[in-house]
Amino acid sequence: MKLNRLHRPLLLAAATALFAISPGKTGLAQDFTNHTYQVVPGTFTWRQARADAQSRGGHLATITSQAEYNYIRSLGVLPSASYWLGATDEENEGVWAWVTGEPWSFTAWAAGEPNNLGNEDYLLSSGNPDNHFWNDWGSVTGRFFRLREVP
Repeated sequence: MKLNRLHRPLLLAAATALFAISPGKTGLAQDFTNHTYQVVPGTFTWRQARADAQSRGGHLATITSQAEYNYIRSLGVLPSASYWLGATDEENEGVWAWVTGEPWSFTAWAAGEPNNLGNEDYLLSSGNPDNHFWNDWGSVTGRFFRLREVP
């Protein structure tokens, strides 16, 4: 089912395919295409967004590879406004961790980020429909979307 850009922000079921993490290595693959990604508008702090995602049976989205990043972008659902993702460095400054415990190896930081300006511990993504970059952000309430993932 192809979705029109006018219908983009709410719920999308992913296609069924398997994406390789590294094309030159056999046995390495990540099956994220059977997950559902949902963009939820609202006024959330990162902790509120995480709790809301958990109450709906999911978690803030984790983007653990370039393939997954490209896949989510290809769905055409990412807002041009900022949105929370499921990572933090609040336990150990400068050591980022996904809420799911998945390995932290892929990043899409904006130039000069993360910078911990004003004790920023939460992962916020923003950009335009073609490019989304990450920024560390503080614990503030804002008109942020959140990207929820249901495995």
